[in-house]
Amino acid sequence: MIIIISLFFPLFFLQLVLCQDFTNKTIKNELEDLRKDILSLRTPKKESVFKCSRKNPKKRCASVVRLNNQEIYISPKHKLTTCVIQKNFSSMMIAIMCYLFNDKKFLEKHDHLADNEWSNMECRTSNFVRSNNEVIKKFNDNNSKSYLKKWQSILIVREPIDRFISGYMHHCSLELGSYKYTKKCFYCNGSLNCFVKNLYRVTISNLKNVNNVDIFIKQHFFPQTWRCEYFEYKKFYKVIKYDASNLTTFYDSLIKILNKRKVSSEKIDYINKEIHTVKSYHATSGKKATIEFTEKLYKNANILELLRRIYYPDFKEFKFPFPEVEKI
Repeated sequence: MIIIISLFFPLFFLQLVLCQDFTNKTIKNELEDLRKDILSLRTPKKESVFKCSRKNPKKRCASVVRLNNQEIYISPKHKLTTCVIQKNFSSMMIAIMCYLFNDKKFLEKHDHLADNEWSNMECRTSNFVRSNNEVIKKFNDNNSKSYLKKWQSILIVREPIDRFISGYMHHCSLELGSYKYTKKCFYCNGSLNCFVKNLYRVTISNLKNVNNVDIFIKQHFFPQTWRCEYFEYKKFYKVIKYDASNLTTFYDSLIKILNKRKVSSEKIDYINKEIHTVKSYHATSGKKATIEFTEKLYKNANILELLRRIYYPDFKEFKFPFPEVEKI
């Protein structure tokens, strides 16, 4: 019995040592694998090479153009402005600014923000101008330094392809487009290929051709950096990125600005409730036709290549990643 016990204990301790050694090695290996995984996450993925060329017509990209006639709405009481870019929460933003300008008059005509028409002349004749300089002259005693220092201007931007899809589906698509047979859509009769080729031709053309394009196309399809005197007032704008797939973050950013401009809690509560519960009548995201169109577009290498070149200034300036073609 004593011999058996004397043999058992050495074997038992040997197993413990081996087990402990195995456990330590396993933990060490697991930690090393985890460290490699973390490092791989930190290492940026190599993006496909995308270059612009002025000499090669097929590789030209849109450059920086400053369009005239901005669409700026003002709330003088809050020293707040917004420069509207169509398809970037524009209808709701116009309604918000008209409500802030004169809430009583607004609520006499509308129950909801979404009820407001963008062409509401009662609002536009009072708090609408075509340039930042006009805001300075009419609402800030022609004092540009005070304007840049004490006022705040909201600029809402959107991922370029997402914005294009929204505008195209709403106005020019074969399925839903209300202007597909008109010059507002290059007379393309719902042909995506026709529309994008015409848009590309214009955006890489000379300034005269750019200026001669129908104003509707300028508003809904030209690069966002061409609007709102962007590069002149870049440091002045508070840029918010609109993302239809992550509206909570966008709404929070907007409400935060309104709070900073000392908009009353009553008005903020109304705006917050409205934007969370009532959708703009112009919204296209989530519709079956839009979802199907988006899937097809991201598999069309030629169209996607042209769109990347059309919206090159926006991708670069607002740091949106260049879209890649989805493999079929």
